[in-house]
Amino acid sequence: MTRFGEQRLRSARSRFIPLLFTAALLLSGVYSTCAYAGPVAFALPAAYFTADGPRSVAVADFDHDKNLDIVVADEDAGSVSILLGRGDGAFWPRTDFKTGSGPYSVVAADIDGDGYADVVTANMKAGTVSVLLGFGNGTFQPKKDVAVGKSPKALIAADFDKDGRLDLAVANSGSNTVSILFGNGDGTFRPRLDVGTGGGPSSLATADFDGDGYPDLAVANRNDNTVSVLRGNAFGSFGFRWDFLTGTRPSYIAVADFDKDGQPDIAVLDEGANQVTIHKGSINATFVRGRDYNAGSRPVYMVTDDFDGDGNPDLAVANEGGGSVSVLTGKGDGTFEDAVDFIAGQGACSLVSADLNGDRAADLAVADRTANTVSVLLSTGRSR
Repeated sequence: MTRFGEQRLRSARSRFIPLLFTAALLLSGVYSTCAYAGPVAFALPAAYFTADGPRSVAVADFDHDKNLDIVVADEDAGSVSILLGRGDGAFWPRTDFKTGSGPYSVVAADIDGDGYADVVTANMKAGTVSVLLGFGNGTFQPKKDVAVGKSPKALIAADFDKDGRLDLAVANSGSNTVSILFGNGDGTFRPRLDVGTGGGPSSLATADFDGDGYPDLAVANRNDNTVSVLRGNAFGSFGFRWDFLTGTRPSYIAVADFDKDGQPDIAVLDEGANQVTIHKGSINATFVRGRDYNAGSRPVYMVTDDFDGDGNPDLAVANEGGGSVSVLTGKGDGTFEDAVDFIAGQGACSLVSADLNGDRAADLAVADRTANTVSVLLSTGRSR
């Protein structure tokens, strides 16, 4: 067979496999059709296989072809799955790369400053983060592990000390700390700084909450129903902390200016109450609790994006108990419309929003832990 023929066969298979798998799920009752919901709607999900126990998902252009690709942290397999994107919302079959034991969260960022996207995982069982530096062709160097606190569940990448190099913040649910790893700019890190939080930190986000020009942190503490605000400084350390109450068993946190007053607000996903709680921010890094909104069954992960194209930040929630995604569209005043649910895969436990097919609308990729798949939901609503 000619190289051109092989490419055509591979292209046909990449389209056929997810469509066939989705059709099988529809017949089995795992998926069902989704009605158009005003300005927000998604096509039926296409399912792509991952390794065992997908737990977290992120996107980046790993092969430098200007199309977004997907990385999934596979907790049970101790690996990440890379699914290279075609640019039309479809993806090639996965390639797996080893991480530390129990990767629970994943981020994609250029850690070593070479212009290529890298992968970092927080490994809950190992108490480490794994750094996989990208070659720019969709493959990666072998992992390098860095010790953090006990049972790390979440991480983010940001420049906390303002030196132009990406750093990491890791939420350690077993030691009630956040580990700050200051980057050297080459994929390595200086010795970590541990900062205390509330009980059982499960998620974190960053923004300049106090308006001093330095990144701060907000941490959802699952065990004591609080959010810890850690105020940053010129050194990248977080010397001042205060906690405030939120809903029951907060599992995830997201930050945006929901009321468009110039101050970042906080949305907290309360797994124990199946709801989202909005906390409105002010210039002195304090927050006032706003309304609660219903989500689906056992909501565990949340992202913010403009899904309806009206310029206001919205929320999308992964509901692990219902295998669905709840979308709450923002009104621009800090309040939201009631949630509209869309079917994803079984055990939907993480999601990421991005334009996966080039139509300038926010699509979703959802990690389906029970199904060992990642579901891609392409937007059919308004473009931005």
